[in-house]
Amino acid sequence: MSNPISRWLSSDVGYSFRQSKTAMVAAFIAFVFIFCALFAKWVAPYNPFDAASLELMDSLLPPAWSAEGSTKYLLGTDDQGRDILSALMYGTRISLVVGMASVMLSLVVGVSLGLIAGFRGGWLDAFLMRLCDVMLSFPGNGHGSNIYFFLSNDARNKSDGTRYILSFDDECVILCRKVGYKSIYF
Repeated sequence: MSNPISRWLSSDVGYSFRQSKTAMVAAFIAFVFIFCALFAKWVAPYNPFDAASLELMDSLLPPAWSAEGSTKYLLGTDDQGRDILSALMYGTRISLVVGMASVMLSLVVGVSLGLIAGFRGGWLDAFLMRLCDVMLSFPGNGHGSNIYFFLSNDARNKSDGTRYILSFDDECVILCRKVGYKSIYF
């Protein structure tokens, strides 16, 4: 049996991956992020959780390429003097764990429901398929915040009574304008 890596590199997917410079750059960036997240304790220049090492006089420093920036803090510092690069490296660990956990949970729930629907069939299969159709009919990009602002009293009110809704895309703007909202794009 041959090596799995050499087998993958000789496959059609491996060939397409090697030919795409965009895929190669994206894989390299993902590798750097994952490496920095896994080894943040050793790679990060500072520990953002160590309160004893914070220097309040270094708070709100701009990045190193700015005129007032310092090479001591490549991406600058926040309002408490923590190094932003180190905070990003440590924060990436949390993001990766949350992302992997949500994918694993979705995998377990999706495969389980798919197996149950395929095994039982009949009305249970039809019900689960309609449930999936309903979930897929709602776009997932930003509409949760729009629905929240639309249904709650937290929508921004202007002094003349005009109501504003925060919008991240164009699909929900049509509905909001029909009921008297104006949108603010970010």
